[in-house]
Amino acid sequence: MPLFMKVKRLNPKALLPTKAHEDDACFDIYVVEDVDVPPVGISSIGQVVISTGLAFELPPGYWMDIRPRSGLGFKGTLVHPGTLDEGYRGELKIKLFNLSPEWIRFKKEGKDGVPDRVAQVRLVKNRPTIVVEVGVLNETVRGTGGFGSSGGTPETGEDRQYEHTCSLCEKNCGISMKEMCEHLTELCPTSEACDPMCLQFFCASFVSKDSEVELEQDP
Repeated sequence: MPLFMKVKRLNPKALLPTKAHEDDACFDIYVVEDVDVPPVGISSIGQVVISTGLAFELPPGYWMDIRPRSGLGFKGTLVHPGTLDEGYRGELKIKLFNLSPEWIRFKKEGKDGVPDRVAQVRLVKNRPTIVVEVGVLNETVRGTGGFGSSGGTPETGEDRQYEHTCSLCEKNCGISMKEMCEHLTELCPTSEACDPMCLQFFCASFVSKDSEVELEQDP
């Protein structure tokens, strides 16, 4: 039984969400106006909020997961993941980061006259959850190990290597969490430098001092 996702155009030129293939998990979201996204250092950390011209009424018991498009990552452009709750009736807007050294333009009349795609969305079941306060939590192997603990040795304080593969160079960064955090702080003193999501956003902009890997930008 299919779900029905109701969409209202707030802008008559807005394009409804589409799927490239029937069995795709996500719907593509399009820009409704020309948008120029500044590079890092020009405007805060190279971020803009993009209008889609669309508002949604989601099926009961579902929320919308706003996700990046993988193809944009190769250009150094990343969408901040977001959530659209079932009860929200305002416009869907996309927060986007430009990590490349160049301005990036999204066109309302792109290839073949179709607006550029800026993000993708999917519906997720919202299971009822009850908060229960307890005095003791069950023990696990991981325990209280936090950021970086899954690949390092938090007991000794040793810095683990960051194992994320760059979306641009397609090679392992081979850099440590400490080096990554220091670099992010230099780029944007206000960023949550040690947040794992932030690390993924900025991975493509970083080249290790000990690495011979060079990032190749699209012409």
